[in-house]
Amino acid sequence: MKRLQGFTLIECMVSLAILAFAIVGALSFFIFQSRSGFVTFKHKAAEDTVFFTQTIIARDIAMAGNGVSTHPELAVFVKETAGAPDELYLNYSGHLTLNNPDVIANPVIKSAIQRNSVFAETRTDPGYQGWLALATSGEFMLEAFPQISNSGTPVASMNSAIGAIITASGAVMDVNVKGTSAVPGPLEGTQNWRFPLVGAVATGTLVSPAVSYKWRQVDVGGGEMLGSLWRNRGDDNSPYDVPILGGDPYLDVTNFQVRCQFADGTWQTTNTSPTNLRQVEVTISYRTRGRTAYWGPVLTRTFAASPRIIRSY
Repeated sequence: MKRLQGFTLIECMVSLAILAFAIVGALSFFIFQSRSGFVTFKHKAAEDTVFFTQTIIARDIAMAGNGVSTHPELAVFVKETAGAPDELYLNYSGHLTLNNPDVIANPVIKSAIQRNSVFAETRTDPGYQGWLALATSGEFMLEAFPQISNSGTPVASMNSAIGAIITASGAVMDVNVKGTSAVPGPLEGTQNWRFPLVGAVATGTLVSPAVSYKWRQVDVGGGEMLGSLWRNRGDDNSPYDVPILGGDPYLDVTNFQVRCQFADGTWQTTNTSPTNLRQVEVTISYRTRGRTAYWGPVLTRTFAASPRIIRSY
């Protein structure tokens, strides 16, 4: 009877070596694809976030000045500090209009709140332009907000949609966004909101609430400080929520610059004459990385907006 022959030891070792090489190659390819896919995903997510941020800023710029035509100096303010990113402050009354008629039973009051600005719902004079004379040096009050409720109970504080005030004297001041509070308003279903200022402004100063854009460094873990862009952050001691761009281990905002073009075609880094302001140009610089500690090149996105046109390049 013929004996069946098996594999020799050498043949088994050669086969195992070939199989090991194949497995290592497959694993290497899988790991490469996984890392590449992760980097691509993070890059795409970063680009989407940057585009989203551009859209928000452009919308705010396009609306700047709406409702403050009698005091254009209250519409836009650019704060420039040598060697540091700029800060942008914008005001338009439409941003601060809160319509929530579902919590208001009286249809007449519903109509009044929907028709008027939230700055002073009870005022009826036609000359009202979305600004107010400061009644208290350390805070300002916005009257008759449609009631904000939590399970039917009016809330007593909130992280504000207002980050600062612009003054007619040519300055800005932050709002303590964690210090806001509310009391019942003069109309059914409304609340008056108190906004403490970080500092003091002379009583009687003309001011207008504003949204703010600021660059700040934040600790993303392990003591690593990375740049981020905030909207309505308030003062440095009272940050809230999360930045609208950056502030995570994968996206670092390196710069935020603003300049203004005027009707005569000139460009300035600050808005010395908002009456003749044609457009506001914003430049955001940032960089991204994947799972490694190495950052990619700094990318720059520049766009411009005005109340008449929005363009990007």
